[in-house]
Amino acid sequence: MINEKTYFQPSINIRHDFGRVFLYDRYLPTPSHVDSTLGVLKGVLEQGNHAHIIVGPYGSGKSLLGTIIAGILSNDLNTRDFQSLSKKFQTVNDQIHELLQTLKKKKSRYIPVILNGNDSNFKRLLLTALYTTLRKYKLNFTQSIIVDDILKIVDTWEKKYRPTYDEFLRFLEAQTWTIDTWRKDIENVNVTAIDWFKKMYPLLTSGAQLTLSFDKDLISQLDYITKELKKQNLGLFIIHDEFGRFLQTLPSAAIHETMQDLQDLAEFSNSGDENGLHVLLITHRNLGQYALRYNEDMQKEFQRIEKRYNTYYTKSDPATFIRLASSVTQEYREDIEVPTDEILQELRYFNIFPDLNSFEIDSLVIKESYPIHPVVLFVLPPLANIIAQNERTLFTFLESDDRGGLKAYYEQFRTWYRIDAVFDYFEPSFSEFELDSLIGHAYILFQRLRKRLTDPLTYEDELKVIKLLTIWDMASLFSQQDPNDDLISFALSWDNTYTKRILEKLQDKKAVRYNYTLDHWELFEGSSIDIEVEINNRLQSNPQNKRSRMELLQSVLPYKYVLPRQYNDEKSMTRFAPIIPVFYSEFFEQSTWQDIRRETDAVIYYVFNDSRLDELALLKEVTERSRNDVKSLYVFANEDILIDSYLEQLAMLHLMQEDTFFTKQDVFLPDELNTLITQLNYRMNEIIKPITQFHNCTWVYNGETPILKSSTELSGFLSINVMNNVYYHTPEIRNEAFNRRVVTKIQKNAAINVLNLILQYRQTNNDTIKGFGPEYLIYATVIRNNGINLEEPNLTDRDNLLQLREELLAILRRGEGQVSEFIHVLESPPYGLRKPVIPILLVSLLYHEWNYVMLYHNGMFNKKVDADLLYYIVDHPHPEQYTFKYIPFDDKYITLIQKVTTLFAVFVNVEDKHLHPAVFINDVLLRWLHSLPRITQNTHRTTEFSNEVKEIIREGEVQPELSLERLYELCGNGHNLDVLETAKLECEDYNQQHEVIVESKILQATASKNFEELQVWAQGKNVIVKASNSFVKALVTSEASNWIDNLCEGIVGVKRENWSDTTNELFFAQISSNLEVLKSEIVDDSFLEVKIENEILAIPRVDLSEQSLAMLRATKANMLQLQRRIPKAELQLMLLELFKEFTKE
Repeated sequence: MINEKTYFQPSINIRHDFGRVFLYDRYLPTPSHVDSTLGVLKGVLEQGNHAHIIVGPYGSGKSLLGTIIAGILSNDLNTRDFQSLSKKFQTVNDQIHELLQTLKKKKSRYIPVILNGNDSNFKRLLLTALYTTLRKYKLNFTQSIIVDDILKIVDTWEKKYRPTYDEFLRFLEAQTWTIDTWRKDIENVNVTAIDWFKKMYPLLTSGAQLTLSFDKDLISQLDYITKELKKQNLGLFIIHDEFGRFLQTLPSAAIHETMQDLQDLAEFSNSGDENGLHVLLITHRNLGQYALRYNEDMQKEFQRIEKRYNTYYTKSDPATFIRLASSVTQEYREDIEVPTDEILQELRYFNIFPDLNSFEIDSLVIKESYPIHPVVLFVLPPLANIIAQNERTLFTFLESDDRGGLKAYYEQFRTWYRIDAVFDYFEPSFSEFELDSLIGHAYILFQRLRKRLTDPLTYEDELKVIKLLTIWDMASLFSQQDPNDDLISFALSWDNTYTKRILEKLQDKKAVRYNYTLDHWELFEGSSIDIEVEINNRLQSNPQNKRSRMELLQSVLPYKYVLPRQYNDEKSMTRFAPIIPVFYSEFFEQSTWQDIRRETDAVIYYVFNDSRLDELALLKEVTERSRNDVKSLYVFANEDILIDSYLEQLAMLHLMQEDTFFTKQDVFLPDELNTLITQLNYRMNEIIKPITQFHNCTWVYNGETPILKSSTELSGFLSINVMNNVYYHTPEIRNEAFNRRVVTKIQKNAAINVLNLILQYRQTNNDTIKGFGPEYLIYATVIRNNGINLEEPNLTDRDNLLQLREELLAILRRGEGQVSEFIHVLESPPYGLRKPVIPILLVSLLYHEWNYVMLYHNGMFNKKVDADLLYYIVDHPHPEQYTFKYIPFDDKYITLIQKVTTLFAVFVNVEDKHLHPAVFINDVLLRWLHSLPRITQNTHRTTEFSNEVKEIIREGEVQPELSLERLYELCGNGHNLDVLETAKLECEDYNQQHEVIVESKILQATASKNFEELQVWAQGKNVIVKASNSFVKALVTSEASNWIDNLCEGIVGVKRENWSDTTNELFFAQISSNLEVLKSEIVDDSFLEVKIENEILAIPRVDLSEQSLAMLRATKANMLQLQRRIPKAELQLMLLELFKEFTKE
């Protein structure tokens, strides 16, 4: 039987425990208590703030620390106890020891005012505790306080106002009070008695209101009291234990007053070093967290008030707990031999006590903490920090008779107290957490998983594992120690074989899973679906070919490419070799994996032997295949690697993930699929370790078998033997942000600006960029640092760039071809340029010839060739759609160009002179042609020469080089250039000449001499003719200044300046038709003639549609309704005005 230990106190209440000497004897300072102790002591010694908050979880020693500090400040400790406590603090912090000695010399005394009541009024709670304490210390001041106020009033009634006093006694009797019992309650500052008196006072004094100290200003009262205390060399230390609980129960109506009181209290205590007031609030969370139930403004107000207090944080200290546990469990080890050897050997394998040295682990953790298991000592402090309550703290379990308590457990089992018992003890606390909290969620998961444990033979042991992993989850211990097979065996005192058996059973029940990424076991709630059966069913309808399996393997490789770091550092660029898994049999098939080699700098093939070849035969085949393939490096394992079944399973799991109908069958199914995929990825990477870890494999390159034992050696081989030999002419471009496969939008825009600068150099003679932005860096690293000078005949003196220029010129001199040919040369060995660099170097290295290069897209000429287009072509997935023609300039065209430039000078843009001469001339002529009216551009009624000139100009938009040649021949091979001027004048005058022809023909047809006679002729026609004959109608509405154009547009509906020859013919045909109708003199009965005043209107006769009839009926109904409110004459006039408005031309 274990005896009760009267010296151990599981929980502290400052009001009741203040002054108990044994607490100072038992107290062990912890590192987490240092900041708060320092802060309070500095405040007392006028070196810091006077208002403080201590924040920490249950069981972290907040109340005990508050009790200790209150005892120190009260100066009630004798010298021996004070010095003993000071020495204890010296072991954790020398400064605290020095401050304590200074405080002792100061001989100041602070009266502890302890608040921990349930009153929701903070001011009343504070003043009640304050007045009670002052009366306890027999401190009477000249200013009345609450008790004195009330008792003096009653004494006055008794002496001077007897009827009032007698009435007061009757009220007391009704409340079962006697005068003596009531006076005693008042003297003890009983809030109920005080409130009752305040309610009765108006009834006894004809409605007068009682003003007590509770209702007076808090700060004025504190100011008075602290000044009175100072006269006696006393101060106040206000300490509120369980302040967090006070905030949790605070009514919303009292929140504003409480906040103001807290603010006033902090400001007053910090306002002066001489006021002698210090405040300490003890809580479990920051004030801001208690304010989360309020609105955002209130939360900010809480945070603002909290800043007026110095805040300190405490936590359960593992080292201190171990020392205390060692002391408390001393009686358990009497008269027994502690089994230490096996525990010690296993404990050294785990680093769960990093703050203790080997001697402390041997003595404190193992020998002097029995029967508490080391794993229990490890988990209890962090677990208690987040879940322990007052009734179940870090220390209470040491003497608890409850289920899982150390005392009860040892009396029953007489062996190590293990982690499953810890779970049993704290389980009642788990259920108190909300479901959406970390603890609540973990406990609910535990309860669900427990239902899956159905095997009675292993139920208890399976449950122990679930309990252990649940504690690990709740206390977030995974970052400190992985719960793997070894730790679980150690924690539960099992051998590894039995542990694996239990874990396999739990895994089969989908209650736990192994996290291969993090290397530990964790709780897992799997679905009710049999995944293995589903995989087999899906494989029947979704067979996987070899390539899809290898692509799947590639997606799970830990490293998907290898960097030749040495080469990259030397060239200031990033080349890499992707890793491509292939089956040996794929070498003899056409597949997409072969395209990868053409698009990459180099490639590493992981070869998996799916043939019957033995290792030597496979080596021979791969070696032969590798000859003269300088971009490919091959590797295969020297042992059988069976990975097909895993790849098929993985493929089916991915299909299940994508099947939303399937995944909705069970809420836990998506997580289970993710887990299985992770496990398969891990297993496959374990299987291919002979290759990935260079353990047992053969490398082959260009017919040889290099020895590579590490990733470092592989990177070096890629640099020296592959990249240096393949890309030996790569220009050095020290600009990693630009010299890469894909660049940012900022870099691309900068490159476009640089390229446009080069393209415009002929007209600007400026190739410099100011500043130090991305444009400058691109120009400096690509152009200037590679010695490219646009003024030099050879452009550069660098051998590699000169060779590159010659290869580009060889393509160019063929006269025509695909732009992709240039790109291929620049991208391929031995240059291997990145795409962002290609347009700049291509134009720079062909700068002297670029002016005579013309680009086409699917046969259509691209007139505007700028940087945007060139970058678009390089980035295009099918650059072969773009072709080029190289047409050097022929001197025979010089005089023609000069003539065109002079004759059409207005249409010359200086910035276009850098274009190919054929393009330049055609642009000038095209601008001139487009400036002419459409009737001039479209007509064939000009001379044959002018028509041919216009045709040649239009042809130049598609084939400018042919257009230039035809124009040259049309001008007599350059000997008769003056005909161009004749054609120009004819075209520019055609519009005016056409107008004269139209006027002449109309006047002739109507036998009129001028427009005035023509209009008189039209006005003489009757109303119906004016409305129905478009020729007469247009003449009537025309004016002398524009009658021709108005008539033309009125007849055919198109402005004359936009006519074609067909429109011209249509116009004259319409005129003839209209005149023929007039000659027939037949009155058209398709019109109604309406006379209004002196005006005659012609209205077409038409049949009303159903929609019009409906509107007529609705309008008529509306008019009938309006007739009731508006005179009929006004309605008639209104209708007449509407009629006139809608019959206007």
